Amino acid sequence: MNEYLETAFAYCLRHTTPLDALLNDLERETHLKVLKPNMLSGPLQGQLLRFLTQMIQPKRALEIGTFTGYSSICLASGMPENSVLHTIEINEELEYLIKKYVRLANLEHKIQLHLGDALKVVPTLEGNFDLVLLMPPKINTKLTTN
Repeated sequence: MNEYLETAFAYCLRHTTPLDALLNDLERETHLKVLKPNMLSGPLQGQLLRFLTQMIQPKRALEIGTFTGYSSICLASGMPENSVLHTIEINEELEYLIKKYVRLANLEHKIQLHLGDALKVVPTLEGNFDLVLLMPPKINTKLTTN
């Protein structure tokens, strides 16, 4: 990655409100227990997702690609109280981690986890969505924040 992008990233980290300790714990546990932890959204993306849901105020949202739930927690925390985020994860082995942190974040009432292939799950979901997020695999990059 070029030095200008690294500098911009470091600047954003310094001037962005940090996310809560729970998400730091989730990030750490993801790095300790899950293959390809670089797929985690991270603090900058998390704040952007929270900001977008605070701005849009979706009643129903869909996330395809839950991974360990970091982005789900960020999205749902910005959504109105009477809203629901449907999130789909194909890797059933991640269910325990997702549910653990959704519970710790007190967002069980907002986040509905669906396990399986999104191509099969999406047609079973009724109604329209105000926001849809497709989480592509993250490119492996190393950035310094000093």
